[in-house]
Amino acid sequence: MPQRLLASDQGGLRQRNLAALLELLRRHGSLTRTDLAQMTGLNRATITRLIRELITGGLVCEDGVQVSSAGRPAIPLRLNAQAGYIIGAEIGFPTISVIVTDFSPTIVWRTQETISPQASQDEILDQASRIFQAATDFATKTARACLGWG
Repeated sequence: MPQRLLASDQGGLRQRNLAALLELLRRHGSLTRTDLAQMTGLNRATITRLIRELITGGLVCEDGVQVSSAGRPAIPLRLNAQAGYIIGAEIGFPTISVIVTDFSPTIVWRTQETISPQASQDEILDQASRIFQAATDFATKTARACLGWG
C-alpha cells in the first residue's frame, strides 16, 4: 500500500522543484514555461504555480514575448538580476578571493589579496573577515538584499 506524502515531504518536494527551476534558468538564461515543463517532466499547471511563486518573490521575471506560428505566444522567463546579491569567498594559498554577484549571476564586485607566507591562521582569518566585510558593505549600499554567501 503506497504511503501518503506528509506535509513536510510535500514542502521538501516543492523546494526541490523551485530550486530545479532556478538552476535551469541560471544555466540556460531564458526559458519558457513549456521548456521548463519538458525539461523537468512537471506538468504545466505545476510549472505555472511554481513560476508564479518565483515571480511574486522577485527571483524570476518575464522577458518579453516570443511570437510563434501557432497557439499562444510564449513568454520567456529569466532570473531577475535585481533580486539581490550573493557573496562568494575562497581562502586558498597564496590568495583570498571574494566576489559579489547579482542574481543572474554576473560578478559586480571582486577583490583578491595575497596572504603573507608568515601569517598565522588567526591573521589569515582576520584578513578574510576584513575582505568579506568590504564585500558586505558594497552589497548593502544598495537596496538589494544579500541572498546568500559561501
